[in-house]
Amino acid sequence: MAAGDRKRLVSSLEDYVRHRDAGSASKRHVMPVIRFAMAELIQQGVPADQIQLEVVVEHYFPRKADIAIKRDGEIATVLFVVTQSGSVRKNLNNRKREIVGDAVNLRLAQPKARIGLIYLIRADKEATRKGNAGTSPVDELVAFLSSLQLVRVGEKWPLLDAAALIAADREPGGRVRIEPVAAEVDPLGDFFKRLVGF
Repeated sequence: MAAGDRKRLVSSLEDYVRHRDAGSASKRHVMPVIRFAMAELIQQGVPADQIQLEVVVEHYFPRKADIAIKRDGEIATVLFVVTQSGSVRKNLNNRKREIVGDAVNLRLAQPKARIGLIYLIRADKEATRKGNAGTSPVDELVAFLSSLQLVRVGEKWPLLDAAALIAADREPGGRVRIEPVAAEVDPLGDFFKRLVGF
């Protein structure tokens, strides 16, 4: 299968920024990114009628997945989207803890399902500037999301089967600029292929 569609991603990010700048509620402004993910899943061969939005995965802590793929009535894939557009350094550790908690909860609820995450961060100066440790928040997210694909629950299942980082911001001229990220977290690489497992 082909890698992700860059034009589709850029278009979804332009829509996302428009909704965000207009003050849309959280889930409404993230819908362009969710639509991008749906289109990519279909491109990978997932039938459109198997893709469902906002599916609640029941367990100790019910979690609403942004996208679920259901086959024969069972959840085969769960995808959730996390966004961060400000106070990056201040809130980064909180977001990491939330992601680990969500991943553990989803993995215990659906041990055989493929679990994926798209992390969308505004790539402003705060997010891309290197701090005292020599890394930027974007660098830290690359390492964090890469490691979550290696950590195992019960020595069998990874916390996440696939993780993608989108670091983007609007340039002064109005165009959306996407920061390059490592292959293991690139949404335009094999992220969606790993997510569906075919």
